[in-house]
Amino acid sequence: MRSFLVVAGLASVSHARRVQTAIEQPESSEEKSLASMLLGFQAVRSNLNPQGGTPLAHEAVRASPVHMISAANTKLAAGGVHHSWYDIGSGDIATQLGKLTGPNVIKMDQATRKMTMANDNFNKFIAAAQSQGVMDLLKGPGQFTLLVPVDSSITKGVDAKAHILQGKYTLDDLAKGGSAQTLVGTTVEYSRPLKIVQVGYASVKGLFNPADHREGKESTAFPFDVECTNGVIHAIDEPLVETNEPIPSTPSAAARGAPAPAARAPAPAGGGAFPVAKDCVWDFHNKKIVFEAWDPEKTRDYNNFNPFERNNEGSQADQNGCFPGQSRGYKSPKRPNMNWDIMQAEKLLIEEIKKHPKYGITGKPGNFKLSWQDNLGPPP
Repeated sequence: MRSFLVVAGLASVSHARRVQTAIEQPESSEEKSLASMLLGFQAVRSNLNPQGGTPLAHEAVRASPVHMISAANTKLAAGGVHHSWYDIGSGDIATQLGKLTGPNVIKMDQATRKMTMANDNFNKFIAAAQSQGVMDLLKGPGQFTLLVPVDSSITKGVDAKAHILQGKYTLDDLAKGGSAQTLVGTTVEYSRPLKIVQVGYASVKGLFNPADHREGKESTAFPFDVECTNGVIHAIDEPLVETNEPIPSTPSAAARGAPAPAARAPAPAGGGAFPVAKDCVWDFHNKKIVFEAWDPEKTRDYNNFNPFERNNEGSQADQNGCFPGQSRGYKSPKRPNMNWDIMQAEKLLIEEIKKHPKYGITGKPGNFKLSWQDNLGPPP
């Protein structure tokens, strides 16, 4: 029996050699085609489990991530990324923070099995900074480095000043390692232990893959190296210092450490009573109602304004017509949940409303100007 197996094995090897020789020396195109098929079949056979016929899993056959980058993404992978915050114009840190869009997060709805998209913004930190009087400080001469945590990472109060470094530190500066003083007098260490820069335990430029980068609100990148006239902003994935204080929904004068302003008469209604609730979700539907009630010939105030009109810094107004980092009493509005379908539908709705005769009106009493709040009391 053993002799039979040896003979059979030698015969199999001899046959394989003859097949290989025949394959390697085809004489016609038809034979070449057949040869290619036989070579492919031979390669498949060599990868079969002799007992079960199942292909063996070899790590070597997995494509390298480098080779998985498509031609369309080659430029991005090579460093030619155009980030969304390159287009927000100039301004101090407080102003630029109000314009920033956080990284886009894609999740699967377990109930519907549909993918949803939403931006992880900075509204919670802005609310905390306003209540602590830090937004006014961030309009100062600087230089400062603001490390701002995304909303999803904030579950309780944060010390806003502890997130501001004295001096300007770019991402390259932080990657070199060292320490810096915060505005509360504490010292934080920064380094680049692997590929991601860290300040304390928080990551800067976290979860960013150049090959997967998308533009605008769909960008997955955490903003970093956001240039400001008095410093720079980096988004981080968790707070540096938390407090036991709740996050305020609206900042008060007492929370800012400043004396309360003298009471003034309520602002005139302008175009009439505000047509939606002031604490509504500030979505396209409610903005459209406010827009339709807006009277450009009457003075702009907290009830009469064009919600689609941007200020001189390119920012959008809250439900009182106030702008982040510029207007007195700005309140971060309740923002709607967003997904891909809603975003695409809103683009079409915006194009439609641009056709409205009032949309492009400028220079009227109801339009934005820097002095629009001069004769108004605090917003409702």
